[in-house]
Amino acid sequence: MHAALGQRRRGRAAGDDALASALAAASGATIVHCARADEGMGASLACGVAATADAQGWVVALADMPWIAPATIRSVAEAIVAGASIAAPVHRGERGHPVGFSPAHRDALMTLGRRGRAFARRARRGRVCRIDVDDPGVLRDADAPGDLPG
Repeated sequence: MHAALGQRRRGRAAGDDALASALAAASGATIVHCARADEGMGASLACGVAATADAQGWVVALADMPWIAPATIRSVAEAIVAGASIAAPVHRGERGHPVGFSPAHRDALMTLGRRGRAFARRARRGRVCRIDVDDPGVLRDADAPGDLPG
């Protein structure tokens, strides 16, 4: 497993190294620091994909969505392994996160930068394998520290 961590414009933010250590210890993840993170989420994603270019696909999970059930993440990954080009969970008719991408999207993902949203829009218009889940966490994000449990 790999995780790409962004950096702030003025270098790593306080706590980034502690977070990287905790992720590595808890999951065995290889941590990739993205020097281009100030260019946006697309650049961070491109960095992570480039570091794992030989992968069988990628599941893009957002750090501000900690309520997603592990079973949902597995379902998205399994859909990609089974041949889906793009896979995403759907809760009560609404598409959520994380989103999985097959190796067919490797080159496009590796060249993301500020164009990340344009790629996401194209992906939404394409054929997405929709996975029905009973997981409201796929739609819930934390916009402010107060949104997280105490």
